[in-house]
Amino acid sequence: EAKTRKLNYLLRGIVTLTFVGVFSNSYIVHEDKVISFLLVSLIWLLVYTIPDEPEQLEKRQKTTKSSQKTYHQRIFLICLGFAVCLAVRLASYFWRCREEQLKDSCTTFILGKVGSMTSNNFERVLLACTLVAFALYITIVRIWLRNCGNLSGYSPATILARYCPGLMVVCMGSYWVLQRLPKDSRVKFVFSWQMNALPLVVYFCVALAIFITFIKPLQVFFLPRYRDSLTVQRGENLVPKLFDRVKQLFYKKKEEEEDDMPIIFGLGTVYSSVFASISLFLTLLYGLLLGNVLAPSSMLLVVTAVIVLVIVALERFRNAADI
Repeated sequence: EAKTRKLNYLLRGIVTLTFVGVFSNSYIVHEDKVISFLLVSLIWLLVYTIPDEPEQLEKRQKTTKSSQKTYHQRIFLICLGFAVCLAVRLASYFWRCREEQLKDSCTTFILGKVGSMTSNNFERVLLACTLVAFALYITIVRIWLRNCGNLSGYSPATILARYCPGLMVVCMGSYWVLQRLPKDSRVKFVFSWQMNALPLVVYFCVALAIFITFIKPLQVFFLPRYRDSLTVQRGENLVPKLFDRVKQLFYKKKEEEEDDMPIIFGLGTVYSSVFASISLFLTLLYGLLLGNVLAPSSMLLVVTAVIVLVIVALERFRNAADI
């Protein structure tokens, strides 16, 4: 307990330094380095403070199997920490220098404009990586929602989460590819209004998704209960069938009656699915506004946020007194 208390004080000190550093005169000049250092320090302290499971602590001295399991879990946490550090390090290439920053302390590697890089091949590779990253992102979110049962129904929010992200990525990719073409070649393929309609489709999908989510956010599906029906063929006598049906209902035992418990798909992730869908649409919108050059920074932001949430969830689960 004393060790945990000291680590909690250290974590609070890092968070306090994050807020106090804003009032420093040199904070603007070294903003990127200060925030990156404090974020990485906070993440590694969280990884260090995650204790082992109580059951494994009791069996660690008895069996080697539990110790191997603990070792693998520690390796998994360390890999998550290295992944966050890598994402934060890659995000530094997308920082924009302010006017107050000196040229020696800040160098802009990626300007964020089409044709601003010295190598066109690198810009093409960055565009391809951006489209692949967005495609993987929407695929992973869709698989997760489908496995959790949130894509089983036909509600407006479910339909938008199922089809709109793919349409948005296709429109964004087409717009960025057409934007990179020379003006003479671009006129041969599409008109200017057709090219401008592609981002408008993305804006419309985002606005519609936010509106539908605000009105009816739940992505759950109530499975309708099976109802017995009486089928009668043409020319068949109806009275004997009705008599047999009434007889079955009369002699039916109570434990054999139909269960009134409803079956609901997606109830376990009824809240998290809404946040996942909204974050997906906002990330795609943010990537479109940044452009194909700076759009990978939004994916790095998502990767960092997801891994930090996983680490925090593990820390809260291991330190929880009861569940």
